Amino acid sequence: MLSNFKKIFLRFTHLFSVNRKDLPVFLFLIFLSSLFWILSVLSKEYVSTIRKKVSFVNLPEDKILLEKNNISLDIHVKASGFVLITKKINFFSKINLNVSDFLKKRKGDDWQYSWIASQSLVDLQESLSNNIQIIDVNPSRINLSLSDKKSKIVPVRLISNVSFDHMYRLKNNIILDPNSVTLTGPSSILDTVTYINTKKLTLNRVKKSKSGEVFLEDIYSSEIIYSTKKISWILEVEQYTEGKIALPIIKKNVPDGYDLKVFPEIVDVYFKVSMDNFDLINKKMFNAYVYYNESNNKLPISISNNSNLVSDIRSSTQNVEYILFKK
Repeated sequence: MLSNFKKIFLRFTHLFSVNRKDLPVFLFLIFLSSLFWILSVLSKEYVSTIRKKVSFVNLPEDKILLEKNNISLDIHVKASGFVLITKKINFFSKINLNVSDFLKKRKGDDWQYSWIASQSLVDLQESLSNNIQIIDVNPSRINLSLSDKKSKIVPVRLISNVSFDHMYRLKNNIILDPNSVTLTGPSSILDTVTYINTKKLTLNRVKKSKSGEVFLEDIYSSEIIYSTKKISWILEVEQYTEGKIALPIIKKNVPDGYDLKVFPEIVDVYFKVSMDNFDLINKKMFNAYVYYNESNNKLPISISNNSNLVSDIRSSTQNVEYILFKK
């Protein structure tokens, strides 16, 4: 049976065998006949579906679109094969729907803008081609929710993790520019926003002043428009040292006719100060004192300071012992 099949195959190939010198003519005739066949097929009319993405244009300037969904129209059409192929190949093109022509009505605090296919066939026809007959459109209606625009100025809050090298510290608060931004969007969302965080700024072992930029965090709603999404920052650094001053302890609230003896009578006070201001520090800026209270076996030491040049003030001891005696 296999040999019979082989004989049939050889006879079939012999029937269509072409002389090598006649091969170009043979191929040309095949191409020409195929071309005529394709042209004949494409010249006929067909019913098909063209899918086009929708782009909304001419939105009202005083309103903002709440839903930015990707919407496509399935347009059932009748046209020649030539036209259908052209439209299907051009799949990147979009159909622009003019929102100013939509039907609108109030819906709660927002607005509903509606596009109705049956009332927009002329516009669709112009967007496609006069050689196309529109049979049906799906969806037949598109509803858009828009809200009145509102603007609000909110402060920027820096989120940071900054560490300094040994004996260096922040000189002033980190400066932000701008320190507030204007947000534009639906009032229902803006009413819940009181500030905007930055993305986290991380700096390690800083020992000199720095500056840079940091982006703002996105609000959970994509309908919010920022006046800027990037904030400049300036960080000033200073080198500091630790100072020490010995102060006599001042005694307060001592009963009349009595004197108070405290142990120790002098306390060392430690503080941090920038290297630039170290020579400006003197004893007159500090006081160490205790308040007599007969219910306490020991009296706590309090330190007062009338200078803003120092920080991290502490005393060498927290309490003193005392003896109360008559003068």
